[in-house]
Amino acid sequence: MRLLIVDDEPAVLRCLERILRMHYEVTTVERADAALILLAKRHFDAILVDVDMPGMRGDELKKHLGPLGARVVMMSGGPMGGTDEVLAKPLDLGALMHALDDVAA
Repeated sequence: MRLLIVDDEPAVLRCLERILRMHYEVTTVERADAALILLAKRHFDAILVDVDMPGMRGDELKKHLGPLGARVVMMSGGPMGGTDEVLAKPLDLGALMHALDDVAA
């Protein structure tokens, strides 16, 4: 599975990439606008997106991703309202793997 991770925290990106590249083909970017540019050129099966980022927020990015056919998993370090399932940071590795396995299925 091709996975794109979008998070403005470089340490989070490095950690997630190190863990998840054992299971998936992982690409990372630090900004939502960079993700949109990359997604115009490449297909990803799933996108792991941080909600709270400068510029375009993750929930705003998600609105642009519907037509691309990729499944989106959201993550947040703060409280989230709404009905979308959001993984809480710090991430529980088991919950993250379960969410990505659901996407891959």
